[in-house]
Amino acid sequence: MERRLYIDVGSTWIKCREDSGEREREVKKARFPDRIDMPSPFYEVRIDEIVRIIEEIIEGTESESVYISVQMHGYLLGDRRGNLLTEYISWQDKRGKLVEFDGALPKRSGTAIKDNLPLLSINAMKTLKPEIYGRFEEFFTLGSYIAYRLTGNNVTHITDAAATGFYDSVTCKSNVEDFLVPCAMKEVCIAGRYKDRKIYSPVGDQQASVLGAGGDGKGYILNIGTAAQVCAIAEGYTEGE
Repeated sequence: MERRLYIDVGSTWIKCREDSGEREREVKKARFPDRIDMPSPFYEVRIDEIVRIIEEIIEGTESESVYISVQMHGYLLGDRRGNLLTEYISWQDKRGKLVEFDGALPKRSGTAIKDNLPLLSINAMKTLKPEIYGRFEEFFTLGSYIAYRLTGNNVTHITDAAATGFYDSVTCKSNVEDFLVPCAMKEVCIAGRYKDRKIYSPVGDQQASVLGAGGDGKGYILNIGTAAQVCAIAEGYTEGE
């Protein structure tokens, strides 16, 4: 039985558990790095600190496969060579409300217009940070950037990708043409390798919590975290409040 490592990159803690199939080790956790000192509504975190913690977790185990769930809606911008132009812009960043947005979400986006939506945030960057907006060529979610640093591939799962506002959550396709976006996978697949470890496409943390809760579609599921949701499992794609 292969050893599997599960990592959850939350907003307060980065938690992990190793599972060999024969026994379960205790859950370990490290504090998620503090925000960079900047005025509200801006909220950024140094990405190298996040990646360092994850690399130390992986290298501290004998796991052959690594599964990752991540906080959604945050993002990073880079050039076409993968060099970053921003730190991690968190889901708690609400710069999107500072500039009027007159666009629309893709069909079946799976999300809604809100202040922390990356689609709105990047729209605001045109005005707030034109020197960055004019140079960036590649967009990363937190999950896809972690995958990129570990494997060299800008890849994530559709549950993470759809939270950006750039994707059709049913087809996993993006309508973005001006810059590169992560390859969004419909299944949890191998994104690449990190020092002979198989790294799987990161998934959204809410969806991971729903799966872990064992929801059967007959009731509501309450996820209590730094951000909390109440939801229900539905058959097929649905829209509405």
